[in-house]
Amino acid sequence: MEDNGELILVVMHKDPGLPNWLDPSGHVEGYVTVRWIGAAQYPTPECIQMKTEKLSTFLHEGVKKIKPDARKEQLAARRRGVINRFGY
Repeated sequence: MEDNGELILVVMHKDPGLPNWLDPSGHVEGYVTVRWIGAAQYPTPECIQMKTEKLSTFLHEGVKKIKPDARKEQLAARRRGVINRFGY
């Protein structure tokens, strides 16, 4: 989440270096479900499709980034969570 409370999700095949990257695993269509648990307000999500090269000009200058080492640990933590939950 950004410092201003905004949640930016980026769905693309190549890692853009943003914390909330969703890898579509080769799929070209699908669904993203957003839910608010215990929220006082329910903002309307906005979805914008654009070319990869336009992403950096669209995002604000101070948008949070993630470095390759941090991404590697993020993905490892997700794997550990799946293993803990499902036992494989």
